[in-house]
Amino acid sequence: MKTTPAQRRAHRKYQAEKVDVVYVRVAKGRKEVIQERALSKGLSVNAYIVGLIDKDLKKQQ
Repeated sequence: MKTTPAQRRAHRKYQAEKVDVVYVRVAKGRKEVIQERALSKGLSVNAYIVGLIDKDLKKQQ
């Protein structure tokens, strides 16, 4: 199903208001390893990385 122009606008507005973007660069070949690990845990790469960061930040407190 195609998205409508209104849906695209709403999505862009939500992203601009609620989401920050962080780019992560990894050495060649690491991307696939990260993807496989995330998949093995039933997570997206984003959810996997954010989970690791959250876990580390909680240790700091």
